[in-house]
Amino acid sequence: MRAPLAAIATAFVLVAVISTLPLGSPASSQAAFVFWVIILWCGLRLIHVMTLREFRPLDFFFLVFVIVWGGLAPLSQLSTGINPWLTDYSNAEWTVGAELIAFAVLSYELGRLFGRGRARPTFTSRLRLNYVAEPRVVFEWVAVAVGALFVAIVGDPRVFVSTRGELDAALSSAFEADQALPVLFSGIASTLVLLALMLRIRGRNSKSNPPVRQTGRLRLGILIILFILLANPLSSSRYWFGSAAGALAILYVVGRRGASIRSIAVVALLTLTVMFPYLDKFRYAEVDRGRAGASSESTGISSQYTTKLDYDAMQQTLDGLRQVEAEGLTFGKQLAGTVLFFAPRSIWASKPNPTGVSIGEYMNRPSTNLSSPLWIEAYFDFGFPGVFLTFFLVGWLWVHLDGRLANSNDVIGQTLGVFLSLYQLILLRGSLQATVGRLAIFVAVLVWMSRASDRSSRPQRN
Repeated sequence: MRAPLAAIATAFVLVAVISTLPLGSPASSQAAFVFWVIILWCGLRLIHVMTLREFRPLDFFFLVFVIVWGGLAPLSQLSTGINPWLTDYSNAEWTVGAELIAFAVLSYELGRLFGRGRARPTFTSRLRLNYVAEPRVVFEWVAVAVGALFVAIVGDPRVFVSTRGELDAALSSAFEADQALPVLFSGIASTLVLLALMLRIRGRNSKSNPPVRQTGRLRLGILIILFILLANPLSSSRYWFGSAAGALAILYVVGRRGASIRSIAVVALLTLTVMFPYLDKFRYAEVDRGRAGASSESTGISSQYTTKLDYDAMQQTLDGLRQVEAEGLTFGKQLAGTVLFFAPRSIWASKPNPTGVSIGEYMNRPSTNLSSPLWIEAYFDFGFPGVFLTFFLVGWLWVHLDGRLANSNDVIGQTLGVFLSLYQLILLRGSLQATVGRLAIFVAVLVWMSRASDRSSRPQRN
């Protein structure tokens, strides 16, 4: 899809979605004004990104998240007075919440402005990956072994392509009373399989990629089967499936003449703004829909924005502001829990809960497995200065990684940038402590492979 056509398609999708919103008399005109500013700014930026010669997927999907979870959904909830938890908020609370999101977007734009046009030698440009080297083959076998082991422990592969409820029951049976182990094992297995496939695709795009042998084809076939089992729209998280499948699709078209990443971006925009809430229709049996917050009835887009827990980001923001006002800032406590996410509670008894869980407990929600947008994560620890620093760094890093996508020699930068372009939807929605694990695994494996590849490619000394 050519740039002008992609820009027109983007504008059409945004206008069509906005036209369905219940634009009545919002309870807070000040908050509504701020939400409109966010929507219009991010919408114009999305259209501008589509017109650029070098497409910027990290920037694009950041703006998509903000416009949906920080603009369209909150404006719908404010205008109708309906939100997923049916909680009442004052005009002042709505205004502060809207201003917090706008401040995060401003900080992000400043970070991009500061990083644009400057020399940006970071770790991705210093790490190299030799596709002929042995570590890539070793890693593919490791990914196959870990993924196959996880499937074998669960037992019946068919449960991975059934409903989410059946898979949860199978995991509970296989791992008995341990609730953390299947989540950890599944996260490691699915992340390794995805990275192995991404590196295989990236290798096919490389001119120096050697011919694939029969054993390589065997590994590829097994990896594809494992990916279907571990990342599919039926039993997996929609966020994870979308991030994984989208990353593979984007990496496939990067650097290929005639293929357009803009087509994928337009489809992703349409999916996230219109189709996303409906994707869980077949993921739960009818008896599980109430528990999961899924609905078997098709409703309008605006109704999805106001009733589905998928769009609770604004409520979590407002509830988080209430908690901070009552209990004060945590001054790095939540950040420590995120950095040391791997530390078991048996060793660190006072380890903080994920921010979404903390907010849910404070509000006495019936379920505490809730989101926590990055702007409230940053605010929890250090207030507005924390929000500024966090999103400034995100903007600076994103403009760097977007620039590395055009460099075919930067395998690490391309692979990490493509992965983050979609996975950031999970990170931005939060909670950060619960979602940073996959990213840590991804980065750690890339760094290890780069260093192992560099050592194996050095000439041997006699």
